[in-house]
Formats: sequence, structure tokens, C-alpha cells
Amino acid sequence: MLRVCAVAVLWMTGTVQGAEPSRIVSAQKTGKYELWGQLFTPFLQVLSKESSSPYRAFQMELRLEQMTGLPTELAGSKGFLALQAPDKLRVSGPVFGHEITIGRQGQALWISPKTQVEPLLESAAKAGRLPAADSKYRLGDFNLPFTDKHLAFLPALFQVREYAAEPVDGVDCRVLEVELLEEVGKMLGGNWKLLIWVDPRQKPVRIQLDRKDFQALFRVDKLEFSGALPKETWVETGDFLSLDPSRYGQMLDILVGGRKAKKKK
Repeated sequence: MLRVCAVAVLWMTGTVQGAEPSRIVSAQKTGKYELWGQLFTPFLQVLSKESSSPYRAFQMELRLEQMTGLPTELAGSKGFLALQAPDKLRVSGPVFGHEITIGRQGQALWISPKTQVEPLLESAAKAGRLPAADSKYRLGDFNLPFTDKHLAFLPALFQVREYAAEPVDGVDCRVLEVELLEEVGKMLGGNWKLLIWVDPRQKPVRIQLDRKDFQALFRVDKLEFSGALPKETWVETGDFLSLDPSRYGQMLDILVGGRKAKKKK
């Protein structure tokens, strides 16, 4: 859950593969690309260094409905993601059966609860799964080198299909299937699909992520954009462990996978 949130926004769901032809709406229906742009662009505006948008932050609450390999007890678990450009982040969710929260404010980082995190680091080190700390590791800003003009063209890098409306909690929602154009996906080393249920307010209420052998289905309980989030959003809570950037990199490797520890010769 935490991995999906952090990559989260990516970053920003039904079954994508093998969709029934009867569900596909006529290609003559207009508005699907415009709707995708309205859903997609606000996130990019938060991250754009030169955007004229007043939004520089967002927060979202997700509820996990289904996921590949999901233990029964984690169904319905919740995740939270808050981001404020250029360098503030808070993400939380269940990891290895525990609620883990990671916070960042500039180069200051923390993770909680300390009593659950430290054993993970120690266990990984003993098992030889902890990559060496890189003293030069620094966290970059959350930003994209795009202007508003460029942002207007980004939705065109995706292929968008629309299916017949489906009810979510009794409300008919438009259903969009979104994936990168094949050529773009190859350039980025792989493709993925999103299935998004959009309510009449043009808010996403359910999202499914589908990539290779992995699939995750979420309910979007909250999504808000703002100029800034309250200062307490980024403040350490409870029993926490302070991390420097190099140890933060190690922690991410443990939680989401990545670099492997080099074997000693």
C-alpha cells in the first residue's frame, strides 16, 4: 500500500485487461481526452516550476479494495499521501503488517514508528539486503521543467478509451481507461494502464492500476488541491526515527525494493 501511494502519484479501478467490447463507448463521443486532461493536469501543475496555477499542494486518502497478492486482513486498509512543492511529503500506509509513515521537509526526514522501523533496518543489514549508504545522496525537489504551455500537450501522450457509465455507491460514473502511447511506454521502459471512475463533479472516485502481473484497485475517499497545507502536516508524530538522506535512501530500498546490497568479495 505504501509503495503504491509513494509512487504514488503517480502518482494516481474494475478489470483493465480483457474488457468486454460491449462496454466500449462509441469513438464519436467527445470529451474523454478533455476529461483526462482535467484529472491529470492539476497534479502536474503542482509540480511545475513555472505554472501559473495557484495550487502547489495536494492531499489524498485512498482505501485499498483489491491488490495482487493482498492478504485478506489488509483489504480495506487506508493510505494517505500529501505533497507540497518543492520539497514536502508525507505518506502513510500498511507495510509488513504495520502502519508506517514517512515525512520529508527539505532534507529533514523522519519515519515512524521507530520501534517497527529499526528492526527492519537491522534485519536487512544482517541478511545482507541493505545497500551501502551513499554519503553524497541528496533529495531533489519535486518539480517538472514544464511551463503551462507544455502541460497542455502532455495528455496527448496517452491513449484514452471510454466505457459505458457504471455506478459507484449508486452514482453513475464515467469510466476512462488510460495508457501511455505504445512508443512512449517503450521509451520509459514499460507501460501501465489506469481505469478511472469519475463522478458527475469530475472527481475520481475509484482507480485501478494495472501493470504486467500487478493490479491494484483503490477507492479515492479524498482528493484536495490547495496553495499550501497546514504546517503540522510535515511535523514528526509519535515515536519517530530521524533519517539523513543517505539512510532515507536505504529505507526506501527496503520498503519498495531497488538497489541490492553488493556482495563482499
